[in-house]
Amino acid sequence: MSLTRRRFTQILASTLFLHHLPSFAQSVKFWASLTLPEAQNITRIVSAGAPADLLLLAVAPEKMVGFSSFDFARQALIPLPEHIRQFPRLGRLAGRASTLSLEGLMALHPDLVVDCGNTDETWISQARQVSEQTQIPWLLLNGKLEQSAEQLTTLGKTLGEEHRATEQANLASRFVGEAQAIRHLTRR
Repeated sequence: MSLTRRRFTQILASTLFLHHLPSFAQSVKFWASLTLPEAQNITRIVSAGAPADLLLLAVAPEKMVGFSSFDFARQALIPLPEHIRQFPRLGRLAGRASTLSLEGLMALHPDLVVDCGNTDETWISQARQVSEQTQIPWLLLNGKLEQSAEQLTTLGKTLGEEHRATEQANLASRFVGEAQAIRHLTRR
């Protein structure tokens, strides 16, 4: 594979991002509340935040009821199918900046909430509380960038989309590996 200027810029940007990425909880790779539905019974998913938006877009966009943080409706240059570009922006469901109420969440009738980010006890407690109040299962994936491939494969298994998730996980592994290699070379 030849190294183009665009590829070099992507790797360099990833390297810089990895260097400044905060370290999240190391031990928990994912957490699930209640009992997760069988994959074939998961047809409506609510994303709790922007990282989960992107994971779901990569693994199972057809199961999303909308984006938590993105509004692609007016961005015709982004290469997304029109029906996905028209997904509504629902609001965030996690953290202090939550904008999707519990009533709003329940009105969407999701089979699952997916979140990706910090997996410390504070975030697990918040996810557990929302899940218990709404009786909607919640899957919280550790959001460390280095675990991108694992996030994709875990989500793929949960949603019955292993093939698509494996392809995406292989790409993520390659990109993270290349960024780490460049980072290692620049530290010498």
